Amino acid sequence: MSSAHRQHPPRLELLRIQISASLDARGRIAGCYGVTIASCADGQALWIGADAPDDAATKLAAEFDREPRPSRQTRKIALPHS
Repeated sequence: MSSAHRQHPPRLELLRIQISASLDARGRIAGCYGVTIASCADGQALWIGADAPDDAATKLAAEFDREPRPSRQTRKIALPHS
């Protein structure tokens, strides 16, 4: 198969594979406080730092899953500091 016909994994899947080594047992980014939101043509994903407060992380994840987003828009979301 020529390189022009080779199938590449979706970008979001590549990001998930790359970040998976940094996740703790809860699926949160070890040693980090903030969030990472990835938005690609093939979907969106949210990763939350392990040091973010649990209640804020739960609310943010619920809001992210609930609210529809355009696939190509940048939005800033701040976590409240404890």
